[in-house]
Amino acid sequence: MTSACDDLSSAEVLEFGTFTQVTDYTDLPFPFALFGQPATRFVASAQGLIFLGGASLFVATSPAPQRPPDARIPNGWVAPFWDSRLTPLDARRSDVRVLRTGTGATERLVIGYQHFTLRVPSETVPNPEVRLSFQVALLRERQAIEFRYCQLEPGPGASQELRARVLGSAAEIGLESAEGDLGASFSFQEPLLSEGGAIRFTPGP
Repeated sequence: MTSACDDLSSAEVLEFGTFTQVTDYTDLPFPFALFGQPATRFVASAQGLIFLGGASLFVATSPAPQRPPDARIPNGWVAPFWDSRLTPLDARRSDVRVLRTGTGATERLVIGYQHFTLRVPSETVPNPEVRLSFQVALLRERQAIEFRYCQLEPGPGASQELRARVLGSAAEIGLESAEGDLGASFSFQEPLLSEGGAIRFTPGP
């Protein structure tokens, strides 16, 4: 399906911890469930992983993405672009934003990663040419989760490897239950994403 990214220019900015690279707990504004389990809050990771759960939500990062379902931690997540080398481009331009918008059947909570990049080819230095912006929309009435890919730009003269990585060749795109026993994966380390594209999941019980 095609993507229609929301304008997040007026949205609330969520800040990453200095050492943890995850945001604080943020409450969901309406009832939602992940694989039948109530979710009341979320935490966003700089690796493109959003933890979604209730009062006992446990946050634990991993050095590499995992294909769901997988009982190993972390569990209880949605992953629009889980890549261990995903990182903010810089503190001035890169952030995660959250916006509640729409009414009735269109009401949704949108969590957006804006102006991120990859530490490629270096493992430590962000690539200033890569531009990644994507969103996760929690759709209240449908109880669905939508991934939207607003910008997947490898930069001029990018290698074939980098072009593939920008499209997900080292990432997990999917979601997993709090116990790690249920999951849905659009792709695991395959370059199947497209700029302007969207993926919708309905993680019912």
